[in-house]
Amino acid sequence: MTERTEGGGVFSNGSVTAQPSGELDVGQQAVSGRIIFRPGSQNWAALAAVAALGLTACGSQPQPAPPVEVPGDPEGTDQPEGTEEPPETDQAQPGTLAEFCAGDPQVQPEDEDRILHGVNVITGEGPEEVPVPYFEQLASSEEFQPATQQSPAEGVEAPEFSALICDSSTDGAYAALSHWFEFLHHAELTRDNEYLAQLHMEDCRDCAVWETDVEDMAAENQWLVGGEIFGELYFSMPMGEGFEAVVDLVSDPYERVDPEGVVTTSVGILETNTFELVFDEHQGHWRVAGIAPGFVDTDPGNDSDDDGGTPPGAGESPEQPEMPSEVEEHSPEGALAAMDYWLEVFDYSGATGDMEPAEQMMHPEWGELESLFEGRLELIEQENVTIALDTPTEISEVRVWQGSLPNPEAGMVSGQLVEGQWTAYAEDGTVFHVNREHEIGTTTYMFIYNDDVGHWQAAETGGNEPEEVFELMEVEIPEPDLTRD
Repeated sequence: MTERTEGGGVFSNGSVTAQPSGELDVGQQAVSGRIIFRPGSQNWAALAAVAALGLTACGSQPQPAPPVEVPGDPEGTDQPEGTEEPPETDQAQPGTLAEFCAGDPQVQPEDEDRILHGVNVITGEGPEEVPVPYFEQLASSEEFQPATQQSPAEGVEAPEFSALICDSSTDGAYAALSHWFEFLHHAELTRDNEYLAQLHMEDCRDCAVWETDVEDMAAENQWLVGGEIFGELYFSMPMGEGFEAVVDLVSDPYERVDPEGVVTTSVGILETNTFELVFDEHQGHWRVAGIAPGFVDTDPGNDSDDDGGTPPGAGESPEQPEMPSEVEEHSPEGALAAMDYWLEVFDYSGATGDMEPAEQMMHPEWGELESLFEGRLELIEQENVTIALDTPTEISEVRVWQGSLPNPEAGMVSGQLVEGQWTAYAEDGTVFHVNREHEIGTTTYMFIYNDDVGHWQAAETGGNEPEEVFELMEVEIPEPDLTRD
């Protein structure tokens, strides 16, 4: 049975941050919105502070970023004397889609490149990439300069409007979907929602999370390097007077930077969203009315049990893990046992909403590890789903430093993390969301041995190599005290 209801991983942005209220997140990664992948993160100085005691991150005041240059309107030419017809000139497109569509634009041959065929993965078809001509437009621009760690993008042209978006047919809906990816990219390059906001209905569900991230970047003088988002269509169909499309949002790794340097990094994006589109008669073009957690009900006849038990198809209800006695040992073996137990707690508390084991394992004076659970807890509370654990979260190629750290109370565990798969089931037993098994890559945790409770507790986490932590501590990296394949 094909189930294209996956979302990206809870650890996908490689850092721990609190999420803005009012948005539905799944784990650390929100179901909708890039703000999940690009939050302001804990930095490696925080991890080093745990290991070294007293080391703090400091720096000079940020300097304003270079201004983003946007080309002005092309200038016309005067009509030559002795001619009745003015020479042909490039006409600047109107500043809004509404003005553009009010001019009754004609569909051009290149506009038809935005039309999708409307795949259906339930019947075994493969995904279809959403066309984003804006990427090619920028690549061919002589003025455009991509963002770097030193400066944001410059010479950013406005996306070229397609007349198809003014057409109330299904083709127009596909054009609007194509434009959404273009306008999002423009917004992230310029840190300005001028075009993206035009495409969002005023009451659009979950649209604000995308606009908020852009606004936050502008307010915090930050920009993105890399990570353009593109889409893969998995399912689409008319819904009443509107249109729905289930799309995977995908991006390569990227960085969020400011004048001081890299703020956070991400391994990229992989999440599924359902786009609800409507034709706005007043504006004269298609718009986005909702961006919701994406799912396809691949087994609509799969109803829940009459006794209200676990929905059919769900795995066994997770049982609360028991803390191993090794977690109480003040040793490298104890720190490793704490890492393994923490991942069991991560799976259990996120699936059941029972946060007591997690709270026992989180050090009260360090970090914001609660944010790792927020999305799934909101999913359980807001959508009343049942979460089943399909595969566990595990870590391999482990290295442990404990006795060799400057702070004898600290233990650092680093390895290759794989977030387990879990499935959320609606009350009627249908699949609501699948968070597929996801290879996170190198993840480093800091634990503190808390004498008050008599065991190790998690303090901080980050997504890069432990060598960076030792570099911040200005100490040569020692051999690990313990390793495990």
